[in-house]
Amino acid sequence: MKIMKKVALSGVAVMALTAAAPAFAISASVDEVTAKTIDSRKRIAVVKTHDNDAKVKGQYKRSGEGGSVRTKWNKNGYASTVKSGAGARIYSVKACEYKNNWPDDCSGWVSR
Repeated sequence: MKIMKKVALSGVAVMALTAAAPAFAISASVDEVTAKTIDSRKRIAVVKTHDNDAKVKGQYKRSGEGGSVRTKWNKNGYASTVKSGAGARIYSVKACEYKNNWPDDCSGWVSR
């Protein structure tokens, strides 16, 4: 009987911890940019990681939007961060460096 109580209590503890677990961030990087979710995956931050005049962007998809792709640009200087507004939970992120007259240099989509 004591074993049954311990097993039952263990199950309750695991369920409580699972329910309280935070939403893990999603992050994607390529040469000069990192795009990552913040604020429980409600916003995206786009960080420029090299000191040059490249334009960088983070692309992302939100739940309930049919897979449409949103873009947040960072055209500022080195180590700058721009953030999107809050919205529905972000489930997929991609980081890109803009290449004028060439295809952009992008990471793959990172999803959760």
